[in-house]
Amino acid sequence: MIIKSVFPHLKQINIIVWVVGITFIIRFFFFIVNVILNWESQAYLLSFHAADTPTYLKPAIELLNTGRFTTDGIPEVFRTPGYSIFLIPGILLGHPELFTIFLQFILSCWTVYLVYRISLLVFKIKKAAIFASCLLSIEPLSIILANRLLTETLFTSLFIAFVYQLILYFKNKSIREIIFAGLFLVASTFVRPINYYLPYLIVLMLIIYAIKNFNYRKIVLFHAILFLVISVSPLYLWQLRNKIETGYTGFCSIQESHLYYWHTSSVLSAKYKLHFREVWDYIPVKINNEISKEDQKNTIKINNYFSQESKRIILSNPFIYLSLRINGILNLLFNSVPWQFVRFFKLATPSETNDMFFNYLTEFFHKGFIGGVLFYFNQVPLPIFLIWLLLEILILIYMALMFKAILTKQVINQFYVIVILCLLTYLSILAGGPDGASTRFRTPIMPLICILAGYGLFLLIEPRTNKNIEKISLLE
Repeated sequence: MIIKSVFPHLKQINIIVWVVGITFIIRFFFFIVNVILNWESQAYLLSFHAADTPTYLKPAIELLNTGRFTTDGIPEVFRTPGYSIFLIPGILLGHPELFTIFLQFILSCWTVYLVYRISLLVFKIKKAAIFASCLLSIEPLSIILANRLLTETLFTSLFIAFVYQLILYFKNKSIREIIFAGLFLVASTFVRPINYYLPYLIVLMLIIYAIKNFNYRKIVLFHAILFLVISVSPLYLWQLRNKIETGYTGFCSIQESHLYYWHTSSVLSAKYKLHFREVWDYIPVKINNEISKEDQKNTIKINNYFSQESKRIILSNPFIYLSLRINGILNLLFNSVPWQFVRFFKLATPSETNDMFFNYLTEFFHKGFIGGVLFYFNQVPLPIFLIWLLLEILILIYMALMFKAILTKQVINQFYVIVILCLLTYLSILAGGPDGASTRFRTPIMPLICILAGYGLFLLIEPRTNKNIEKISLLE
């Protein structure tokens, strides 16, 4: 009792420590399950890999051995170096899978704690903050992907650290916080390039904030310029490196490749009602017919081809592409693709899983969000349907709680909430479209959803509590 009277926040601190600890235990439990399920194959370490893993692991090994970011001795422009650098400590220790997965568990715990801190800043209600952290702790996608050598866990932790520093900045107007916000944002962009355009949105927010707050105008505008320099300069330096090394002027060539293989193929599949696998398999034939083998090895020529051909096909079918983007955003936010869990629990062979996945993509591209949902009712085995149904119920609960929060008048008018919604919208739009057919790309959005859903859950559990939170408007 004496300790509690001297340290009145000790009880609440213990709760968040418990939540963080449970976060680690849940992910470690799935780690053990993964090892048990794959132990007999004598290749259980490979079970932590995904299709994309070698494209990060190989340049990491070459970076360690040669000091240059290359793949097979050729300068790497398809991937950015962020996640490959993250893999290096595990490679040095001789256990890239085990050590990196352990680091990802730590990062998951850190992200859960940051969600708690952000919720406290936004709503100033500790119970709502605990609810938010709990929702992320048990979020299925973040649990599974923490057990895979993929970028999602690292990217999400860096992105949420950026969000935390940004909201702290709006509260304190401190140069330290805007510097850290810029550093975390640029680090996240080197892990996943989806944040490439985000600095400009943040600068726009800062300019609007400066215009509305006369007393802080000069200092905020100076900080906006500083933020832009910190968050954009390294990206342009990397583009300069790409140009010097290969002649390619972009940030990373996965953008052109992704646009061609996914966006263009989905448009063709939707337009001509072709099975997506048929279009996918035709792409190499089309490339061989239109580009010589020599030019295919030329980074500039192959990426120019991808870019020009994608723009031609997409601009020729604007309404089909618009429909794909809208349905992709809906699917990203309101549907839960179960394939990560099917592979994890070995509910189907890899061949069967790929066949179902391509069948699902075909239904989604032909019939949109509703067609993708109905696919699980009609064309998958019962165990996979039940996993999808459980995941779907969970995401709908999260979204319902989020909407309960943001439809509260005091919340939607709160400036910090507007910032969170802007970031959520940015990620949803860029990750939507044909990419939205894979809800793996929802991972960095989920902490933002959980922050709002935690307050929605608080309102649901304690409806008689005073719902007025401190209103922080643009005019402070």
